[in-house]
Amino acid sequence: MRYCFTSSERLKRRKLIQAVFAERQSVAVWPIRLVWLPLPADEVARAPVQVAFAVPRKHLRKAVVRNKVKRRLREAWRLHKHELYDALERQQCPPLAVVVLYSAKEVQPWDEVEKAMVRAMKRLVRACGHMQKQLPTNE
Repeated sequence: MRYCFTSSERLKRRKLIQAVFAERQSVAVWPIRLVWLPLPADEVARAPVQVAFAVPRKHLRKAVVRNKVKRRLREAWRLHKHELYDALERQQCPPLAVVVLYSAKEVQPWDEVEKAMVRAMKRLVRACGHMQKQLPTNE
């Protein structure tokens, strides 16, 4: 498994990001909240999960600090995404669009961010599994 974060894994389309926030399906583990949405059928799935990262200016005023937090979030995602991909594949979940939001009002240590990311990914897998069970089958 390559531990890279490619362009195809980034969530960039404004319409899709707005749709993720409109649906508001989320899982939260302090200081991280994952807001997610299954990709529409007409959307070409280039990766199992497309992700974007957001740190609100309201809590962290300086751009340098926001960028530092986003780097930590991206690194935690990059290191543990293969576990998420494997779990989603086992559950046969559709491709997802995910926005990772940082909700703390100060910069958290790296180990806390990493642990929170792992727990949030596990909750995302569980939520996706529950969603799959609720969908009616076409039989």
